Amino acid sequence: TSSCSPLQVESGAGMFPASRNRSLPLVGFVAHRLTTLAWEGVRPIALMNTDSAVSLSSRRLRVFIAVEIPSEGKSFIREVHERLEDAAQRSRVDRSLAWVSENKWHVTLRFIGEVNENWIDNVLKPAMSSTCLGMTPATISIEGKCGVFPMNNPKRTRVIYCPVSCGSLEHMASEVSRTVDALLSWELGSQGYHRFSGHVTLARVDERTPVASRLTLASIVTALAERQAAFEFTPSKVVLFQTPSEGGDYIKMAEFPLGR
Repeated sequence: TSSCSPLQVESGAGMFPASRNRSLPLVGFVAHRLTTLAWEGVRPIALMNTDSAVSLSSRRLRVFIAVEIPSEGKSFIREVHERLEDAAQRSRVDRSLAWVSENKWHVTLRFIGEVNENWIDNVLKPAMSSTCLGMTPATISIEGKCGVFPMNNPKRTRVIYCPVSCGSLEHMASEVSRTVDALLSWELGSQGYHRFSGHVTLARVDERTPVASRLTLASIVTALAERQAAFEFTPSKVVLFQTPSEGGDYIKMAEFPLGR
């Protein structure tokens, strides 16, 4: 936490820390109080069955918030994956790729990074539950083609993915980021715009891959971009995942039903 004590402003409900950014809505004040309690190892009364405190956890976990893909969607993506893998093998650039296993296929709404486990349980989970209940489920379309990151520099191709399109999905990601930023800004100074580009990662390019091979991969993706079929689904929940430090499958930490 910051070594500087925040200014205090009066409120009808008591004393609240003044926002570093006066345009930050009231959720910022609430988030700050929840965050302070969490880092001190205390559950707010409203989130407890008893008024006892919980012990402070110093464990830090790497987490992100995402939409799961149903089994039918994974079958659709598998076809795209197989065409990509076959083309990469024929062009002899398949060894440059680290394939993402299908149990890890998902649509990230917001990557958070390493945060305190107690903060996750006492602050992030209840805040995300409230946020998701206020969001309308949106129909998501997974396109039957590939794209690359970065988009405009094939010489530096690092990631190959399936595009995901849906204007409402971008709104969902924005609402999730707004909540996360309000919670993190007081402790980590992590507040601001996060560009969202819906996608499902299929493969990552080895950092030692020469430029010629990266260009070949980009040309393969361009050829695969011709197919326009898509798979559509409507998620009913958003999921908080942990990335294990020792590798392996992502760990599902919480599910947040979508409301309305």
